[in-house]
Amino acid sequence: MANGQEENAALWGKTSQSSLYLGSTAETAVDGLLTTFTHTNTETDPWWRVDLLKIYRVNRVIITNRPTFGSRINGAVIRIGNFLDIYNNAMCAVISSLADGATATFSCGGMEGRYVIVHIPGDQKILSLCEVGVYGYLAGNAAVYGATTQSSTFGDWVAERAIDSNRGLQQADTSCASTLNETNPWWRLDLRDVYRISKVVVTNKNDCCAERMNGAEIRIGNSLENNGNDNPICAVIPAIPAGESYSYSCGEMEGRYVNMIIPGNVKMLTLCEVEVYGQVPVFKRSFVKMQFNSRVDLTDPSVGENVLKQLESVLADRGFINVTLRWSQTPKQVIQKTHSRQAFQFGPESDLDGEAPDEEVASQLLQQDISEWNSREGFIASRFTLHTARQTTHDKDEIWPDSKKSRKRGLWIEVMANGQEENAALWGKTSQSSIYLSSTAETAVDGLLTTFTHTNTETDPWWRVDLLKIYRVNRVIITNRSTFGWMFNGTVIRIGNFLDIYNNAMCFEIPTLEDSTTATISCGGMEGRYVIVHIPGDEKLLSLCEVEVYGYLAGNVAVDGATTQSSTFGNWFAEKAIDSNRGLQLADTSCASTLNETNPWWRLDLRDVYRISKVVVTNRNDCCAERMNGVEIRIGNSLENNGNGNPKCAVIPAIPAGESYSYSCGEMEGRYMNMIIPGNVKMLTLCEVEVYGQVPVLKRSFVKMQFNSKVDLTDPSVRENVLKQLGSVLADKGFTNVTLRWSQAPKRVIQKVNADKGVLWIEVLANGQEENAALWGQTSQSSIYYVWNAEFAIDGLLTTWAHTNSETDPWWRVDLLKVYRVNRVIITNRPTLGSRINGAVIRIGNFRDIYNNTICAVISSLADGATATFSCGGMEGRYVIVHIPGDQKIVCLSEVEVYGYLAGNVAVNGATTQSSTFGNWVAEKAIDSNRGLQQVNTSCVSTLNETNPWWRLDLCDVYRISKVVVTNRKDCCAEQINGAEIRIGNSLENNGNDNPICAVIPAIPAGESYSYSCGEMEGRYVNMIIPGEMKILTLCEVEVYGQVPVLKRSFVKMQFNSRVDLTDPSVGENLLKQLGSVLADRGFTNVTLRWSQTPKQVIQKVNAGKGNAAVYGVPRQSSTFEGWFAGKAIDSNRGLQLADTSCSSTRHETNPWWRLDLRNVYRINKVVVTNRKDCCPERINGVEIRIGNSLENNGNDNPICAVIPAIPAGESYSYSCGEMEGRYVNMIIPGDMKILTLCEVEVYGRENAALYGRTSQSSIYSFEKSEHAVDGLLTTFTHTNSETDPWWRVDLLKVYRVNRVIITNRPAFGSRIKGAVIRIGNSLDIYNNTV
Repeated sequence: MANGQEENAALWGKTSQSSLYLGSTAETAVDGLLTTFTHTNTETDPWWRVDLLKIYRVNRVIITNRPTFGSRINGAVIRIGNFLDIYNNAMCAVISSLADGATATFSCGGMEGRYVIVHIPGDQKILSLCEVGVYGYLAGNAAVYGATTQSSTFGDWVAERAIDSNRGLQQADTSCASTLNETNPWWRLDLRDVYRISKVVVTNKNDCCAERMNGAEIRIGNSLENNGNDNPICAVIPAIPAGESYSYSCGEMEGRYVNMIIPGNVKMLTLCEVEVYGQVPVFKRSFVKMQFNSRVDLTDPSVGENVLKQLESVLADRGFINVTLRWSQTPKQVIQKTHSRQAFQFGPESDLDGEAPDEEVASQLLQQDISEWNSREGFIASRFTLHTARQTTHDKDEIWPDSKKSRKRGLWIEVMANGQEENAALWGKTSQSSIYLSSTAETAVDGLLTTFTHTNTETDPWWRVDLLKIYRVNRVIITNRSTFGWMFNGTVIRIGNFLDIYNNAMCFEIPTLEDSTTATISCGGMEGRYVIVHIPGDEKLLSLCEVEVYGYLAGNVAVDGATTQSSTFGNWFAEKAIDSNRGLQLADTSCASTLNETNPWWRLDLRDVYRISKVVVTNRNDCCAERMNGVEIRIGNSLENNGNGNPKCAVIPAIPAGESYSYSCGEMEGRYMNMIIPGNVKMLTLCEVEVYGQVPVLKRSFVKMQFNSKVDLTDPSVRENVLKQLGSVLADKGFTNVTLRWSQAPKRVIQKVNADKGVLWIEVLANGQEENAALWGQTSQSSIYYVWNAEFAIDGLLTTWAHTNSETDPWWRVDLLKVYRVNRVIITNRPTLGSRINGAVIRIGNFRDIYNNTICAVISSLADGATATFSCGGMEGRYVIVHIPGDQKIVCLSEVEVYGYLAGNVAVNGATTQSSTFGNWVAEKAIDSNRGLQQVNTSCVSTLNETNPWWRLDLCDVYRISKVVVTNRKDCCAEQINGAEIRIGNSLENNGNDNPICAVIPAIPAGESYSYSCGEMEGRYVNMIIPGEMKILTLCEVEVYGQVPVLKRSFVKMQFNSRVDLTDPSVGENLLKQLGSVLADRGFTNVTLRWSQTPKQVIQKVNAGKGNAAVYGVPRQSSTFEGWFAGKAIDSNRGLQLADTSCSSTRHETNPWWRLDLRNVYRINKVVVTNRKDCCPERINGVEIRIGNSLENNGNDNPICAVIPAIPAGESYSYSCGEMEGRYVNMIIPGDMKILTLCEVEVYGRENAALYGRTSQSSIYSFEKSEHAVDGLLTTFTHTNSETDPWWRVDLLKVYRVNRVIITNRPAFGSRIKGAVIRIGNSLDIYNNTV
């Protein structure tokens, strides 16, 4: 291994190849030998693949060519991804040629994937590889993106080495960090953003000095006081054994900084690797700056809280509910100021607790000023009415005070230029090297020209703003103070990610700036979290009036997308345009190009709808720059005409060779970004395309429209005319660039008409939006006033509403019929008497009892006729309930909408493809959570008329699939699903259509959804195929339910013969002693035996379940003999043919051991061990099998399951471990000069959840209690009395995902079970649970 390099992940993977020539197997590419190599047969598209077993971010792939016939590698392509189908994975690099015996490194830029594939496209090809190395890190470790520092550094054991993805187990001095011997040594990681941290994994050094980790505190938080060492503690590390990695749960603690500190004198801190796992929290908060008049002491907490309450009340009156207000800092006079460029103010000097000023006057003044600002080019403001707390009006001439008096009065409002970047400095945290008098760092971002920062006279004075996130900074605007401006001379502006000034890049040096002058400095998109202004030199002082920072959050979203193009010239593939290589040196290895054709195009799928601010395009450098001329950049959500009909962002007249030009797209929304050159005989070449923007918070609009009409809207021409008129009206109101369409042809049955007013209601759905699940549900309410029943809340009419009587705790409920993950609930209030909704609570859950369900939101108030959206964040539940707690209350609701998706449907996270596509009926529409019942052509998939049409879903992981739900189209052609086979499996042979059949669909009625049970079939791919010629396959929705296979535990029951009365405790105990003695004679010592229940006449033997948990574990051993690695003992190959390729072995040593980490705690019922066949079977003699959770002494002190006296050569022996619990399984031979050899170790366990539950039944006949159904005996049974609706129940004590229920009938009178129904759910009421 190269010093300091990440570990080679390929060594832990599983290799395979397309074919095998002689004995040149796939494994030889990762055996570390330069004298062996892989070799396929001569074939079409030969390939080699390594399965890394987990998803990695791959930085680079290193290929070593064979020493002879090296030309066989020419043209090989390296791909990385998560698909077994080669061409579904993204390309990292192309190996044009590589000399015999040469080694080449290919940068893959952090591409994510589980599989690394090397293949050669074409016929009559051979693929031969000597060595393949894959270097990167596990995806999800946030530490690798951070910046590190430490209190001191020992030698070259620098801080960064603790996050270099190398655990330092081979050479600590090249991959571990260490401080000097000192007091309170510390190490800090800056994650560059605030994370919710779930766990921290720490690796100790392997060679010596493991005690240098003892007592380390893990601290997480956002403060840099005391270098971050005062942040809250996640955990204290008592000790970590040498070379081990321990995980510490931090329970979603929030923080930007992760510190490791050892308190005490003469301490040294050494870290070989720190991994941090968590997610960036999504903050839905607004940041508001407010100013108001007050002479009272706002530093008094009670006064401050009273102000917040009054303000919250005013906001609630204006419809701003569910708002939490707090002081971000203790109010001070100096923070309430006005800048003439960015804010205005109003209001007389007054007392908060006095009489109020004239609200009308204040509002008029404010509106007047807003109008003035609206008249300025490029600025907008919203009209609103101001309400203040009651105050007393003083002198009218003080309504618009001067800047000095403004410190005590006025409302501060920020008005932003339309479409302009925000001043990022306003959201940041400021600091400076020192403070002269009270001129603090914050005054440079307070918007006032009369205040300024000021340091002491010192060496290298500085001012800094922490933007809290990494920005691409376009420009910095600096305003000098009005006097003594010379203090600014020689200022340097730096941007970067380091707290050390000189580690950051320089944007500009300002020699001089006149008093009160403003200068704009272009920084050209420099990236950094910190903007620093400093003056180098001695006896300097720094004073700043205002600093503004403009730019945008760093992040090219193109790199995560998927590309395609109209045609491909040579190997100038589409994905090369997003490989982060601008191709300025070798265009042919990093640029995309089409053939010469009509209207050539290139398309990027961003995989989500983005608000796109700009697109940066790089032209090729070597020649042919004209191939970019006339390119149209188009952005949108449609795939009609391959996306080339989407709206235009820009047209590129020309880009000079090798240059990168940026095109502003003004926050256009779209998932697809196309580049097309209209015209004949054109060729499109792109060397790099970068896309900058953000995922929109509200991706789609949902519009309800209501209008009067007596005309026949079933007439298409009439409908189109209505849309044109409506579009014209919207355009007059400023709503341009709007596309209107009918989501379905109007029909009487779906468009309810109010008989009194002739009002027609039509719902217009945005393309691809979730359906309103409430429409499919069953509504009810606590009582009905007059005729206003519960259904009126989902009828789509604003002139009807649900209405209860005046009562205690009135409620309205919709039963969604299935469990949904609810994203949001939309409530529309009635147009009159809307105050009746005040105080309503929205709850979501699985219980009919209101208060057993979880609160989503509280509706403090809602204006008459108003609509409010309440985010429920994916809360799970079958019922959505709106209720008002209290006496003499009325629930009255005009409309309730519920948006989300079925819980447990794993299809929504998958990737789809199909054999062909009719129009824009693309494959992904079958998993868009829209069943297409209103407009099939926008939410259903369809193939062309062809032989054996098929559709495939890649679940991206192997699932145990319990059922598949298929929805047929509603409008016509329901027969286009007849005969479809549902196939599930892991093979992509014949495009996955040869996998096992779950079910055959004879027919599904139009618009219906049918469910097909698949009995826990395992597979990654779900295919739908109709065998036969001239067939079309149409699907409106496919839902897949199941779970990623969990390694199950085994439950072992023992059987023996006995005529004595085992219900006698003394007899039972004596039997256990005899059994223990026999086991001890067989080498099973340290065994505890007990009766789990009182024995009965016959204990029936139960067949143990299948499932070898070892194959998913992580093995390790005390030493390794040549290539006999620890992992070979769990490779599912018992090594009976070639022991040296499939067995593990240690060297000759004292107490050799082998350990398996199961990654979780198991109840282990048996361990199966296979001995080598060729020779040396004595190398397993005396092995102790130990199971437990401790890693003390490398796990070799855990309890013994069994001792292996001997296993004959090539044999497999099973050792019962009686449900011993443990995460680690160790094999150790005590003694000197021993070798431990293992050809296979299998670990079995499973768990019947009912055994740990509590049983009950509706009644007991004789002594046949409910417990008899889980006692394992075939001679006992439960029995109720003869009664109405008898039942038996087991409470599993926790919520399970139940895969299967196994029922054994009694040996006589078995007909009594006929008609029994099995239900599963969370309610004690039988019928509230699902069949």
